[in-house]
Amino acid sequence: MGENFENFDVNPLGSAPIA
Repeated sequence: MGENFENFDVNPLGSAPIA
């Protein structure tokens, strides 16, 4: 979880902000 660039969740809990 976190660096899921393919699956953008609605929570930037990992390290990738949801842009």
